[in-house]
Parts: sequence; C-alpha cells; structure tokens
Amino acid sequence: MANLNELMARRGGDGSWKFALLPPEAQEDLRRAWQDYVHRAGGAKTAAGAAVVGGLTSMAMLPRLPCVPATLVGVAGGAYAVQLPQGNSLGDSARQVGAGAAAFWDAVKNPNNFGQQY
Repeated sequence: MANLNELMARRGGDGSWKFALLPPEAQEDLRRAWQDYVHRAGGAKTAAGAAVVGGLTSMAMLPRLPCVPATLVGVAGGAYAVQLPQGNSLGDSARQVGAGAAAFWDAVKNPNNFGQQY
C-alpha cells in the first residue's frame, strides 16, 4: 500500500503536484493493459459499442432482473466478447456489432445527416 508521500509526489517537468491513487508502476501496468484490450477489440469505439449493445440486449433479454444488474451483466459480456481472438465467432460478431454501433453513433452525432436530402 502506498503512503501519502508516494501518492502526492511531484510529477512532470513543470514541478506541479499531482494526486494519484496508484503508484506510477501500477498506473503504467493499467495503461498497458488498457492498450492491449483496445488493440484486441479493434479500437476503443468498437469496444464501447459492443459494451453498449451488450448492455441493452441483456436488459431486454433478462426482464425479470432489475435494470442495472441486467445492464451490467451485458456490458461485461460485451466487453469480454469483443476482446476474444480473431477467428472466434463470438469475438468476431461482437467486433462487427460494436463497429456498427460506433458507426451509427458517429452518424447520429453529425448534424449534416439530418434534414431534407432528397
């Protein structure tokens, strides 16, 4: 367990104080694990899309569970499935659905996609 002096340490070239809950080594390990996950998932947007679709799907498929636990189960399932290796049918499907959801969200965010265009 890190002590307060390790958590409140001067970091960076500007000499400013930065508060961290984890020591720098653990932060680096988490950053590397996140980058590995995003790489296996095919990108951060694909991973987020798969998690969102998993949450919505599980909420619809598990109506007897309260909404929050059902959604969390689906989010965890989508986040797990999207990082499975290439060639795994579940992982490939999760990546396709996640990429589709991310593309849909990007299209919805673009204001040029609304209005009369015929």
